[in-house]
Amino acid sequence: DAFSKIDGGGAGRDANDDKRIELYEWMEGYKGVARHGFLALEGIENKKQAEELFGKIDDNGGGIVLLDEWCTFIKNAEVAAQTQVGVLLNAEESPGSGGGGGTKKAKGAKPPPKEKKPPPPPAEPNSFGLRVGKGKSGATKDYFDFASVFEPLCADTPEGERQREEGFLSADPNGNGLCSLAELETFVLKFLVTKFPRVGKGKEMTERGQDLFKAFRPCYIRAFKDAADYATDDGEKIAGTKNATQNDFVDKSEFRLFCVYVIVYAAMFDAFSKIDGGGAGRDANDDKRIELYEWMEGYKGVARHGFLALEGIENKKQAEELFGKIDDNGGGIVLLDEWCTFIKNAEVAAQTQVGVLLNAEESPGSGGGGGTKKAKGAKPPPKEKKPPPPPAEPNSFGLRVGKGKSGATKDYFDFASVFEALCADTPEGEALREEGFLS
Repeated sequence: DAFSKIDGGGAGRDANDDKRIELYEWMEGYKGVARHGFLALEGIENKKQAEELFGKIDDNGGGIVLLDEWCTFIKNAEVAAQTQVGVLLNAEESPGSGGGGGTKKAKGAKPPPKEKKPPPPPAEPNSFGLRVGKGKSGATKDYFDFASVFEPLCADTPEGERQREEGFLSADPNGNGLCSLAELETFVLKFLVTKFPRVGKGKEMTERGQDLFKAFRPCYIRAFKDAADYATDDGEKIAGTKNATQNDFVDKSEFRLFCVYVIVYAAMFDAFSKIDGGGAGRDANDDKRIELYEWMEGYKGVARHGFLALEGIENKKQAEELFGKIDDNGGGIVLLDEWCTFIKNAEVAAQTQVGVLLNAEESPGSGGGGGTKKAKGAKPPPKEKKPPPPPAEPNSFGLRVGKGKSGATKDYFDFASVFEALCADTPEGEALREEGFLS
């Protein structure tokens, strides 16, 4: 359906289709297939990226993309990212990963009594596309309580903008338009204790806000550094400081990114802490490093933290191989910095919504609110860049095909609706498959 929307100049299936896509057709039509549910077609920000991607899809360098090249490229991207769809598409190569049985069986053999249950669908995205799930493989209550304080400041809405105005005033008490790490830590603490004030007296007293502040403190400097790198630094020393430049502070144009990054790094740190110390969360056994045995015991418990790097690990062999990749220096342990860097790089490489924001420090105009990178202290634009629409709801096996200009056609939805019911991993779906196979 996506191929046909581009072939022939974007008119859908008509007499102009020649079952091949030329570069000019791709350049005219790539925006119209961004919500077909495939990673390879998402996150294309400009014509340069689009042209480079065309070259990658055109495997033989012939200057045209045939349907076989198109499908192979999209499939390989899903498989490499180990999405739900990718795991199913790779089932032919990986016995036991898709069709329903634990081992690959001879044709005609009696099917197993119950098909392998697919993983639960991804959690609903927040305002900037992060999908953190709950339950055994999701984030802790600490994370959700922490994130709930800063989520409203991330929304690209008039209300979100109003809350950021108030938040920045709180974070910038001297009114110079620049926030230091200390000022932003004070802002974080102030907002946490406002929502979660001290309760009780004496030995019965609890300070939920203070506890959350201490629990996630390793995240603040990472969020600060990434946000401070967004706007251009003119290199001039700030008056009243020894040698600080504007890149040593977060200004108003970077404040939304700081709030976004605080939540993103909190999710990374929450996953790290679930594994560190044997999966008990943050306790006395934590030593701020993950050893291989801890990872092997705990990797399943972080699969729904919302990051591609932690999803789709099917067996212990894959888990052990992934540990070696995260352990960048081969030291046999994973430190928090290696953990965050690996997860961040995976999001950036896949150009997820979170990855685009995490890469904003490197890519002017992709995150903080302006269209071009600007000098610090410059007046922020009147309206932040509108983020892409959230992904469509997943179907029974995780495919997210959207509607509208960049989504699939009515033909596709009519066609898919006939077979969707047979794909569900439910008793009703199994009954329909029995009838369908007999037919």
